[in-house]
Amino acid sequence: MRGVPKPDKEGYARHLVAKASPLLIANRLRTDTVRISACYAPESLLVSAWTPGVLTLIKTRAKALDYTRFARQSLRSLLAPDPEEADIAPLAEAFAKCRNEELLPWPRLHECAVRRVLDQAAARVLRIDGLTIADWRERIAREPTVSGNAIRDLA
Repeated sequence: MRGVPKPDKEGYARHLVAKASPLLIANRLRTDTVRISACYAPESLLVSAWTPGVLTLIKTRAKALDYTRFARQSLRSLLAPDPEEADIAPLAEAFAKCRNEELLPWPRLHECAVRRVLDQAAARVLRIDGLTIADWRERIAREPTVSGNAIRDLA
């Protein structure tokens, strides 16, 4: 039966359940096609290839061109609002406004209107200058492992 550990795996299952979190950050992704790198759920989840915990995500990557793997210790250091302590209403409002709109892949971050709305809300919650986030979005889109330019140049 799915969801019930084997008798000899109950201790390990309890260990895993303790690591569940409502904030999930991808620890592996294809930077040239990815659309989201993190999500927040209404309840704690435990899934494969996501780390409980994105703009600072790129600097934490391990060695790879476009199939990036992130060190978990680096992911734990990412700046993220704690919904229990921060006013995340601007994020909820931005999501409600954009939830039916298409998120463009990372190579098109700089031209994605949805990301501009979400990033402005994140900037308000985290008290970061919105222009700084816009600059990061532009730079990340040009990053060779995101844009794919370096990969195509090597082929």
